[in-house]
Amino acid sequence: MTGQQKQQSLGWETRSKEEGSLKGYPFNEGFPTGGPFGNFNKPYELILRDGSRSMAYVSYDTQYRAEGLQWKLLDKGRLLDRCVVAAWIKV
Repeated sequence: MTGQQKQQSLGWETRSKEEGSLKGYPFNEGFPTGGPFGNFNKPYELILRDGSRSMAYVSYDTQYRAEGLQWKLLDKGRLLDRCVVAAWIKV
């Protein structure tokens, strides 16, 4: 990854061109590399299961509990499980 490229999930290029409800649920796009020291409170744009887009960051609050890592929406503060996120890119 060069300095010009943004970190993104493998499915970003494909999913960013799709419209409406997305096929393939549950998704498995994972999380950005770098852990809490490289990604703490860094914004990401998410494409969700229904095709909508939201801004979020990786929530490390639950990483050692059964739920594991989750996404935290910036506008609502709600936590999202990784399986509803079809793709993500660092803003």
